[in-house]
Amino acid sequence: MNKLPVSVVSPVRNCVAAMPAHAAHLKSLSAVVEEIIVVDSDSTDGTLDYLKRELIGLEVIFLNHPPGLYQSWNHGIATATRKYCTVATVGDLLSVESLKRLVETIGKFDADVVISAPEMLGASGGASTRRWPIHQVIESSAMAEPRPIAAAEWLAMTLGFFPSTLLSSSAGNLYLTKFLQENPFSAAYGHAGDCVWALENGRKARWVIDPLVKSYFWVHPISANRHRRKEEQVRGVSQKAESCFRESEAFLLSAGIPDEFVKILRDAPRQQLEKAMIQIRYDALGKFLFRRFLPEGIRLKKSRKNVEREIAHRHARTRLFASTLGTHVLTPPC
Repeated sequence: MNKLPVSVVSPVRNCVAAMPAHAAHLKSLSAVVEEIIVVDSDSTDGTLDYLKRELIGLEVIFLNHPPGLYQSWNHGIATATRKYCTVATVGDLLSVESLKRLVETIGKFDADVVISAPEMLGASGGASTRRWPIHQVIESSAMAEPRPIAAAEWLAMTLGFFPSTLLSSSAGNLYLTKFLQENPFSAAYGHAGDCVWALENGRKARWVIDPLVKSYFWVHPISANRHRRKEEQVRGVSQKAESCFRESEAFLLSAGIPDEFVKILRDAPRQQLEKAMIQIRYDALGKFLFRRFLPEGIRLKKSRKNVEREIAHRHARTRLFASTLGTHVLTPPC
């Protein structure tokens, strides 16, 4: 059987309890893909030893890279030698049939990226009610077949849902390896690296959404430290979005994106920065039961509700725009 020209990059770090299921997943993929690359980040709990033992006899490349989410991804991707690439993160699943479909779709449309909408799983393994922009776009547009997304559409919806992105989970997407190697993920924006990547490559990439791919994403519990985002990262992501809008505003208008929607997108970076800074100031007031009754805490909560209404309006207009996909005369990527 001819294997798929796919490199599977699997980043791991100190997650030995999840290794039985993950090793089984990698074994199933190894039967159909040409290359599997495991990138361990200095695990100390036996994660790497377990994988090496369970995957013995399979053609797996084992690498080490110091801790760092996107740095480890980029390290594995830089090593990949096959035409296409996907990221197998621990707990997230992509069936063999779905991977075959992704390869078929990316080849059919000569795309750089194919996006899928994963089924969301909660901590217990049951269905989660959490929904991402990709789910909303597929639902709003009644998308039933793979569809290329023009650069103007991609940028409009990425800014519309900012700081979320249509990129979804890379464990359910397929990328042209060369494109990823030439456009690595930035590690300068914390967990928002995916968002920045989606903005930076909005006009570079050839995007396709395939609503028929089945993948699964485990909704990880959010640590307290992740809520305490660094102010410089928050400002950096918002500045990136503002820069992207300034550089793309004329392009969006000339491409056929409605004027009133473009005006709404202009405020996206300001809204998200304002919301994040309010939260940072609110958290700094002290413990929850104390700060909620402080005059400053009450004022900040009121301000947060006001900006959240603005963001909710932007999201609603973005879903409305998604319902009109394919009805505008749009220029190709440049």
